Amino acid sequence: MKALKLDGTTCLIGTAEADDIVYKSARNIGGVEVLPASQFNAYMILRQKRLLLTRAALEALRKPK
Repeated sequence: MKALKLDGTTCLIGTAEADDIVYKSARNIGGVEVLPASQFNAYMILRQKRLLLTRAALEALRKPK
């Protein structure tokens, strides 16, 4: 089986709140960053090639502050 290469790929995983399980699962994968949606800013979102959000994180971003 051929190994998946992530060279040059960046991914931001967004959760509704700080999630230790997701963080610990992704921390050793190069180019992957895990943050709660409350810590997002426009630059952080736009500089990533991929954005992965949990359903709860998407709802947190949609609701007005």
